[in-house]
Amino acid sequence: MISINVYADLIKSLPVGGQSIKIKKDSKFWDPTKTEFFDDVKEVVKAVFDECSGDEKYINISRDDIKNTEGTEKKIVKILMWGYPGGGQYGHVQDILLNLKDLVNWLEENNGKNFDSVQDDALGNLSEINGLGLSTISKLLYFFDVKIENNPCQIYDGKVIKSLNKNHQIDELSSRNNWDRKDEDYEEYIDLLFRLSKKCNCSPDQIELFLFMINNSFNLGKDEK
Repeated sequence: MISINVYADLIKSLPVGGQSIKIKKDSKFWDPTKTEFFDDVKEVVKAVFDECSGDEKYINISRDDIKNTEGTEKKIVKILMWGYPGGGQYGHVQDILLNLKDLVNWLEENNGKNFDSVQDDALGNLSEINGLGLSTISKLLYFFDVKIENNPCQIYDGKVIKSLNKNHQIDELSSRNNWDRKDEDYEEYIDLLFRLSKKCNCSPDQIELFLFMINNSFNLGKDEK
């Protein structure tokens, strides 16, 4: 195993804000002329399509696009499109959009808030909104600048968990054998990323992107000369 410090310069160079996703303009799920969304949701989705850059077949949504979006409804829709460009599985995104007003109310009330614990009742209220699992919740908390114990919330999805569990590669990830979709794991994860970001002199979301893109895709088990 090697220290994450070996890759500090690489991590610091990762352009997190530019990480973008393409969404098909004729997507069976997202195309506002084809979907079965409520009319008010269709209007929000149409506005996203109209304002995003792209070409004849696709629109592009980046992290920076989402961060700079005004209007809570539009920002939520962009997060869902960025996170689930194909519409996701099991109807979760559809369920979320059916409860969009409840989600808007929660995020407007808690935007930028610092919670003492992941067990806070308000965070529990968020998880009760139909369709929301920890992966989607982590995306929403990240883009709405929520903190837990003063640690900025980070994206915690299946690919990140897979990378964390590839713990034979990086010293700093080897202290535990199994990461899972549990609240206590998520709280430990964002604390870990905050500490690693200080060690590497980068941002926590650069560590997250390193886990998502680099640690997942390469064998990093040997010291580099």
